[in-house]
Amino acid sequence: IPSDNKTTDSYNYFKITDTDPESIKEIEITNPDETYTFSFGDEIYLKELNGEKINEDKANRLRSELSSLTTHDNAFENAGSLKEYGLDFPGYYARMTDKDGRITVISVGSAIPGKEKYYTRVNNENKIYETDYSLLELISRRSSFYRVSEFETIDFSAVSEVILEIYGKPEMKFKEIYVPDVNTPHNVFNKMEMTAPYHWPAMSEEVGKIVDSVSDIEVISYPADNLSEKEKYGFSPYKAAVTVIHDGKKTKFLIGKSEGDTTYLREEGKEKIIGVSCDCFKYLELEPFNFVSGFAFLKNIDTVKNISYNHNNKLTVFKIKKSGEEQYDVKMNGKIMSYNDFQELYTELISIMLDGPYEGAVSGEPFLSYTFEYNDKTYETAEYYKIDERRAAFSLDGVIQFYVSIPTLEEKLKIIDGLMNN
Repeated sequence: IPSDNKTTDSYNYFKITDTDPESIKEIEITNPDETYTFSFGDEIYLKELNGEKINEDKANRLRSELSSLTTHDNAFENAGSLKEYGLDFPGYYARMTDKDGRITVISVGSAIPGKEKYYTRVNNENKIYETDYSLLELISRRSSFYRVSEFETIDFSAVSEVILEIYGKPEMKFKEIYVPDVNTPHNVFNKMEMTAPYHWPAMSEEVGKIVDSVSDIEVISYPADNLSEKEKYGFSPYKAAVTVIHDGKKTKFLIGKSEGDTTYLREEGKEKIIGVSCDCFKYLELEPFNFVSGFAFLKNIDTVKNISYNHNNKLTVFKIKKSGEEQYDVKMNGKIMSYNDFQELYTELISIMLDGPYEGAVSGEPFLSYTFEYNDKTYETAEYYKIDERRAAFSLDGVIQFYVSIPTLEEKLKIIDGLMNN
């Protein structure tokens, strides 16, 4: 194994290993978690997995990288005991055996103080190398990194329905918003809508996170290949479940308990339990309201024909006619209105935000309402009823699900009234 330094691109670099990857027939990886061995031949397999198929591309990349290690960092003769470098009994090492039976052992020792580097040694050489984290990462990986994921990649654009069950919370259902090709949608900003427990446009990004958590999963561990210990991993009963309907298929994933950084997961109808990163399932901590679009009345101006606006019993009617690309002729109570003023008014009106769910009753008349008449001859009416000094119940076509902040709403109404008074 050449250890002489050479020069390239004005940097000194040292060859740590220089072997033909194809000549390597076996690699044994040892780290504090486990020891596992690759066998390379007509097929590549992990001896510990009893013939189970592995990701051969990942295994070949490991072999290639270990066969041609270099470093731009220091290489020096060992001036002390191996213990000083954490190399007397290293916890991380790779043992490569070539077709002629020659063995190369790469050992990674202690972290170097003040650097993001590690002491590294090959076989019994006196030379000590400084290597970066990439080598330690290779040897730190668990064997499960190389197993073939049984979970397919789900294209979110092909998802038509998502159901989220969380123990102790109401079931959440999401469906793709269907718009006939002949119509321009009144709301062009949301792909999905929540149909339970609320009926409201959903935040596509948040629904996408649910789908991503069960799509093309990177497995951390395979703790069990059968359900004999399902209680141990939190599947009796399960903590949560995600059902995804896509491309005409329905798949349900059961989520068990979490331990440390690992959450246990399995597909319904299959016995294998896997461990995945807890970070994938942060959405389980959210309430249903966190998944809905926060806008009270976000509508596409291209579809609007008339707006009847009533604030404190003062009615104003806007008639809107498209005159060009992103240009409109607007009349307010029969008089021409500046399009710039109307655009600002319209922006304030459709950007009113919901503040939370509301299940109580309301009384009296609404202090604010507006009805949108669309080009397809349909209507929608929004109404606001005072609950207390800080909250107003928001009603859409007679259905109340949420409330808005009165102080925030009043700020918008001042702007709208000012634009109309102009």
